[in-house]
Amino acid sequence: MVFEEIENRERTERFDRYKVELFDQLKARYAQETIANDPVLEGFRRLHEEVGRSNRRFPSSSERMLDVFLRHGSIAAINLAVDIYNCISLETLLSLGAHDIDQLNGSIALRMTDGSEHFTPLGKERAESIPAGEYGYVEEGGRSCVAWNAARQSGPNSRCKAAIASI
Repeated sequence: MVFEEIENRERTERFDRYKVELFDQLKARYAQETIANDPVLEGFRRLHEEVGRSNRRFPSSSERMLDVFLRHGSIAAINLAVDIYNCISLETLLSLGAHDIDQLNGSIALRMTDGSEHFTPLGKERAESIPAGEYGYVEEGGRSCVAWNAARQSGPNSRCKAAIASI
């Protein structure tokens, strides 16, 4: 799905109010047992087992986000575009992402990695290698926006005008 004419910004009061209401609802809905018992999160764990990835070392992004939410009662604010899909992810427990189209080098494919890919995680400056056998969104040129972590180089920032969403 492509979103165009985005007016991304750090935050808005309206969305901040929405997040407070949503977080209150989710605090009532979720408990620590949700991580072990939710069928969506169980589906990610089965997928990880099928590709030979450790669920302990590499939980799905939605499982990690739920764990943070349960410990802190909120999730970190990044910017409006990222916060919107993070809230949807937290509410649905699906692993969602978005990538700034202007920061991508060609097309993206969801595929198994071959070990030649790399990406720069959010909050880091250096690229890291992706092991072979991981599933990920890989763009032309070998940069990878992997499903279990967010890539710093292509995530929507304040200058983002068009983004592609991944589910």
